[in-house]
Amino acid sequence: MNSFHHQALHSVGENLRVVARATDGIIECVESTKHHFVFGFQWHPEEFAVDGDEASKRVFEAYIQAALKQKE
Repeated sequence: MNSFHHQALHSVGENLRVVARATDGIIECVESTKHHFVFGFQWHPEEFAVDGDEASKRVFEAYIQAALKQKE
């Protein structure tokens, strides 16, 4: 993934785990180990999804499915 940021995470806090890294090792995504569907992204999936990036599209599909499940 590409990142538009000039800062990055060096380490993650309690109850978070790294789930994606860039090719240079920069942390791109963390998720909660304690809560359901809590993520932090270093990249901009909303911009890449419209350009056809499959990983970014899956982020939004998962978000929609989680929201629909929560609504039940």
